[in-house]
Amino acid sequence: MKIERLNFYSYSIVLKSPIKMMGTFQNERSGFIIELIDENGLSGWGDAAPFPGLHKESLETVEQVFKNSFSALLKQKDNNYRSWLQFTQDLFSGTPSLCFAVQSALLMISAKLKNVLPALFVNPQALTDIKLNALLTPDNLNSFHDKIVGQGFKAVKIKVGIQSIDDEINLINSLHKKCGEDIKIRLDANRNWSFKQAVFFAKSVQKSCIEYIEEPLENPAMCPQFFAETGLNYAFDESLHDGLFDATKNYHGLSTLIIKPAVVGSFYKLSKILANAHMKNHRIIFSSTFESGIGLTAIANLAAAFAGNSVHGLDTISWFTTDTIIPSFRIENSHINLNELSKSVLNKEILKSVV
Repeated sequence: MKIERLNFYSYSIVLKSPIKMMGTFQNERSGFIIELIDENGLSGWGDAAPFPGLHKESLETVEQVFKNSFSALLKQKDNNYRSWLQFTQDLFSGTPSLCFAVQSALLMISAKLKNVLPALFVNPQALTDIKLNALLTPDNLNSFHDKIVGQGFKAVKIKVGIQSIDDEINLINSLHKKCGEDIKIRLDANRNWSFKQAVFFAKSVQKSCIEYIEEPLENPAMCPQFFAETGLNYAFDESLHDGLFDATKNYHGLSTLIIKPAVVGSFYKLSKILANAHMKNHRIIFSSTFESGIGLTAIANLAAAFAGNSVHGLDTISWFTTDTIIPSFRIENSHINLNELSKSVLNKEILKSVV
């Protein structure tokens, strides 16, 4: 494969309502779309959209690093996909969101060369249809019936650790009554609770409907003790991505690893996380950092390739007023169909050429 041309676009999409992550509120989502074009005219896309407070790199850094890499990308010629992954991992080691974007584009081209979906290029046994959980916030629970029951979702995710503990206990117990036993609830506390607070919450809610609680404690090292005290399974997200997770350690009660490919960056690093998870029998759930449809498409293909039977967290597109692809990244009856996604084209109307 040789990259003959590349295009670099910026985008900024207004959100339907503000989102809060890592202590920051965002009213719009901005990023860059990378388009690589090989000697056969085949193109691949990637989405580099660092999220403030979650990624260390800024938009300005991503732009500068990518501009500085133009000549290196155009000079590189290697028919081995894995060699390209190693090359770009080294080239973009300090900017994981950009590494994810470039490697997503390379995967897309490599799959087109074989005339298969990216998921099937990575794993010939991959599914081409994956299930998603719905993403709820306390202020959008009024649309619960239409969004959850009406679209057939079997799992919902909701943030906790935001309001008072008593209010959130009432909220989750109320949600359980609405959901029944057929819909599982996934909680995400984002490390907002002390051990005492988390234990009180876990002992006060109806646990039969709760699949797990993501990052329940300020101090993740105490999560096994939390499980021993409450019997409530937990999941790691930030702990997995900020280096606190020890892959050699057995975490009693850890059921799930939440993987954000745009934070991991390199596909090689991703493969190591996956290998360890399978060895420890941890469930894998792929999640986003509010990327546009191009980034979500790449994540959906990775999810289908490596954890097709899980229910994944890509409902963030419901916050977007438009998308970087046409048709937009669409959730149909709580599912994503990769064959349909492969028909999308770039939405040039909202993309601004940077170079």
